[in-house]
Amino acid sequence: MSAGDSFLSDPRKNLTAIAVYTAVLFAISPLLGANWISPGDFDSSTQAVYHALMIPLTLLLAILACELLGLPRWAKLLANYATYPTLALTFVGNAILQNYYPSSLANYAVQGVRDVLLYLVALAVIVAALLKAARERAWLKAYWAPFLLILAAGVSIALAPIYGIVSLMPQTWHLSFLASTVNAVGNQTFVSDLVTSHSHQMLPAVGDAIVGLTAIWFGYSELRGRARAAAAAGLIIGLASVIVFTYLYWASGVGTYSIPTIAPFGPQGVNGLALDDFTTGLSGWGAMLVLAALYVGPLAYLARSGQNAERLYRLATLATWVAAMAILVGIGYFIEFNEAFFGFGSPGQPPSGGPGYMFDDAFMKGHLVTAFMIIPLLAATMLAVDYIVKEGGKAKRYLAYLTFASLLLCYLGVQFYTMTLIPTLLEAALAVSGLDLLLNALAPLYVRPRTAS
Repeated sequence: MSAGDSFLSDPRKNLTAIAVYTAVLFAISPLLGANWISPGDFDSSTQAVYHALMIPLTLLLAILACELLGLPRWAKLLANYATYPTLALTFVGNAILQNYYPSSLANYAVQGVRDVLLYLVALAVIVAALLKAARERAWLKAYWAPFLLILAAGVSIALAPIYGIVSLMPQTWHLSFLASTVNAVGNQTFVSDLVTSHSHQMLPAVGDAIVGLTAIWFGYSELRGRARAAAAAGLIIGLASVIVFTYLYWASGVGTYSIPTIAPFGPQGVNGLALDDFTTGLSGWGAMLVLAALYVGPLAYLARSGQNAERLYRLATLATWVAAMAILVGIGYFIEFNEAFFGFGSPGQPPSGGPGYMFDDAFMKGHLVTAFMIIPLLAATMLAVDYIVKEGGKAKRYLAYLTFASLLLCYLGVQFYTMTLIPTLLEAALAVSGLDLLLNALAPLYVRPRTAS
């Protein structure tokens, strides 16, 4: 907290407020009708609560970007002052109005005000980042790889919600650049493609932003030689991935492009890896390179200097990336290569379904609630906590152990649910992960905060 910061403009207090809001909302989400376990896609109530959880995550990342990139004070103030309005409007708009009164004017008005506010924050952060890069060439030379990834991810995060908004506004479909698509594919397909582009683009872009911000905070500037080259390569892979999947989802959502399957095989070519899944997966492989470089560089230095609790906590933060990859690639790619059996979650025979469709439905819910919700929330919350909290000693050490257990349970829970349709282990994973998220979010309140630099 710099001199002159008030309660509302203190980034550490605001990051803590967002993290605590998320953890508490997840804890009470069943009372709001959220069903995180039953097979298949989210129902309307679960979807509403999911958005109430995840939308504030984008503001948390914007505040972190302002801090870790050293953006001008005007951008920091806008992002921080948006904290409590965003939390209030999101809870009322998504958890209440979208959940219980989805077609009401009040729902559209409350969420509309919140969306305008967040777009102002996004525009401010992007413009401020570009101005900093233009003015501080030495800084840009030192941080160009994570900076470009964060910038591209930020643009992608800002674009993705537009698809969801347009899908809900039929009055805009007569616009010439949309009307041709609507006429070519029909209203229902147009809406479905937009929603798919929105959901499939948002989370990979958020993940890439987390990777770029984590690289900066965890010591990218300290890397030398092969470790720095590996980290830069991983960040460049992530950058290329963001650019390509952002274009793919624009072409398939707004346009008529049908995303193909790479090297299809099996009955009527139903098996194979979808091009967009391959592209988003590249971000994860790039993140693994960044992780390896940070592990042999700054994290190894923490171990040598006796900062073991700090090292363990950061290692647990990085382990969230590994857990997401284990679920999305380790389990998800196996399913895509065996769609003749899993059948895209639809009963029947290839190419329209498969005899094991119910197992695919179980994986759908399992990966949504873990790799696309609780794990990103943990990754961002732990990064924020590491920024806020000074050496935590036993507290950070125990939180790291709890996180390792949470992530292992998430993977095993999804795997077991997918194989057996028995959700017990996944339910345990969500309970432990929810506790983990809450204790991490509250850490700034019981561990001495980091002094301002």
